[in-house]
Amino acid sequence: MALTTPTLGAAYHAVRTRRGLAIKQVRGQLDASAVSHFERDNTDIRMTNLMALLQPTGMSMAEFAQLIQTPTPSVEAIMQKISHAYDDLDWTTLKQFLATYSDATSADSVRYLIRLILASCVAELKNEQTQLSLTDDSFVENYLMQDGSWYGLEYIAFCNLAYSLSPETNNRVLKRMLSEYQSFHLPEYSRYFTAALYNLAVNRIEAHDFDGTRQMLRAISAVSDTNRDFLYLNHHLAFLRLLLPQLEHPTPATTAALNQFLNVTSLIDATLAAKFRGWFKQLTAQD
Repeated sequence: MALTTPTLGAAYHAVRTRRGLAIKQVRGQLDASAVSHFERDNTDIRMTNLMALLQPTGMSMAEFAQLIQTPTPSVEAIMQKISHAYDDLDWTTLKQFLATYSDATSADSVRYLIRLILASCVAELKNEQTQLSLTDDSFVENYLMQDGSWYGLEYIAFCNLAYSLSPETNNRVLKRMLSEYQSFHLPEYSRYFTAALYNLAVNRIEAHDFDGTRQMLRAISAVSDTNRDFLYLNHHLAFLRLLLPQLEHPTPATTAALNQFLNVTSLIDATLAAKFRGWFKQLTAQD
């Protein structure tokens, strides 16, 4: 596999010189002239050779990839923008995004998954039915259950669509995700893996399936390499852990603990606290 881009060689040259490294210190098994030609003329380079050149610089491929100007942003970057718009109730941005992906079809799985995620976000904010149609539910399941390891996109798709999939589909895909995560994953997948389990826990608690909720929370706790710096997600998990006993067997102690958490959250993020209170009110109104 070869990489080519107008800025690839120039970007590597900038990294190498910033580190104060000479070509002879980074070239490894490559000819010095080949490295110089790559930097100067942006000639094609094999992925394995680029990885070898990056190693002496101390820069990862993931970081280097972010330095390269590409016409299409990564799925993760797109999802960050969608997430921010959703959290801010930014209808204008969400509608603009949805219009951008309105022509996406199942033949282009990446764009179609993003379209489904956007449609689910918009429906949820409108308090409309968020469950996917049978056709789209089947598409997502077939995509996630096909042969091959899960990478970032697969976790991103499931964690954002789990809330909209049918319970039966969720159960089948959950087993697949747990198996794939155990057999192979990169550290950056942990956030989306945890988010998928959190959304499934939300599904369970809204259905008053408290045992199922506990099962999802235990699965999250068992992830030893979950990054504890994901403060926003972990704050949601903390709320869920306090909410569960309050819904199942409320006592003065559970009520006091939940109110204290909400009061502290109000000091940190009043909007988030209001969302938590509104969700709690909605859940208790179902009883």
